[in-house]
Amino acid sequence: MKMSRKWLNEFVDLSLEEYDDHTFGEAMTVSGSKVEVTDDLSKTMHGVKVGRIVSIEKHPNSDHMLVTQIDVGESEPVQICTGAWNIHEGDIVPVALHNSLLPGGVKITKGKLRGVPSNGMLCSLKELGMTTHDFPYAVITPAAILGDYHPIDPEKPSVAADIKAGDRIFGKVIAAQVEHVETVGYSRYALSLSTGSETVSAETGCMNLHAGDLVAYDTAKNHVCTLDDLRAKQEEFPHCITDGILILNEDCKPGDDIPTLLGLDDHVVEFEITPNRPDCLCMIGLAREAAVTFGKKLTIRRLGAIISNPRMPVLGADLEYDEHLSPSQYVESDIRKAQRLSLYRECELEE
Repeated sequence: MKMSRKWLNEFVDLSLEEYDDHTFGEAMTVSGSKVEVTDDLSKTMHGVKVGRIVSIEKHPNSDHMLVTQIDVGESEPVQICTGAWNIHEGDIVPVALHNSLLPGGVKITKGKLRGVPSNGMLCSLKELGMTTHDFPYAVITPAAILGDYHPIDPEKPSVAADIKAGDRIFGKVIAAQVEHVETVGYSRYALSLSTGSETVSAETGCMNLHAGDLVAYDTAKNHVCTLDDLRAKQEEFPHCITDGILILNEDCKPGDDIPTLLGLDDHVVEFEITPNRPDCLCMIGLAREAAVTFGKKLTIRRLGAIISNPRMPVLGADLEYDEHLSPSQYVESDIRKAQRLSLYRECELEE
């Protein structure tokens, strides 16, 4: 059973300054809740800040890199080179600055990429030790960039090498060139597209589009096509990938500490819970043990039940905490009380 000490402090006042991991672990073990290991998450990452992309330019010595200016809450923006194409001006991103540390012991220092100074790195979920399970909103859906097309069989290409805006690809799908991209919401972009004969407007959730890109545009649906829309394979569009920089959609500002934002400014304690102590397989159970062990006050917020009946109001206000009940009895008591209230209310409504 792993327990967050930050979460524990919501129930019992046991600050790290007063009770370090060693003191906490020894006392809990002696009291009967054996501590296996403690982990200071803050040691896995530092020097990583929230940044806002001020400007983006093409790298002068590379056709696949960008040079960005990032506001990290300091007096001047920081210049960082990146190979990621899912970023736009105004995006909020994690920035590993000079002499920062990332999970896995990766150290980031300033240097030059293709002759251009880069004072850090923009971070993806993987580089932060996270996945889309931690940030479901960060899933990237890329558009198929026609300039990136590489036929599997050079003798039978699906897209002509000299394709240009207005050329038909199949059905109602034609080639169109992106003239302008404007962010209108998180992962939503307003596009101006040239079809060769006119300029049309469209909206997309594809993050990898920039001015100058040639895309497949479905005129019937007013839609920029993805690989799935074209029924194309990843190997045909090698740079059309779902990996990229994490674009944050959190309540934060430039200069904020990323480990704090991600909840990594925490200490995790792993307990060995024996079969006779199932009450310690929950946060309240461990909080009770900690309160008794250290002689501290246990503070439990009032729990409520949400009844999935559209004809009823939420009944949480009618459920009260009984300090003499164990955690399991407490939850069982509330559920039964909620059921009784629910049945009563339903009968009342039916009448």
